Amino acid sequence: MKTWREVPLVVGHTYRIESDIPNQHAGLLKGQTVEFVSADYSHYDNLTALTFRDCATDRLVQLWWFDSDPEFSWGKLLSS
Repeated sequence: MKTWREVPLVVGHTYRIESDIPNQHAGLLKGQTVEFVSADYSHYDNLTALTFRDCATDRLVQLWWFDSDPEFSWGKLLSS
């Protein structure tokens, strides 16, 4: 299911993390390079799940963006 929030990331593109992005479920660290996999919405949990693949470890990482959270600062990601 697609998310109701606008997500300007492009599936398959890699991004370098500009500053730490802590999260309740997981987090991204400054300097980390990730590939954007998907943005999905969970109506049950009231959140948007942003899924990335860590380019160094090939591990999937999800950021949970709850409906009650403020808008995400996309400037923390830089396209590489």
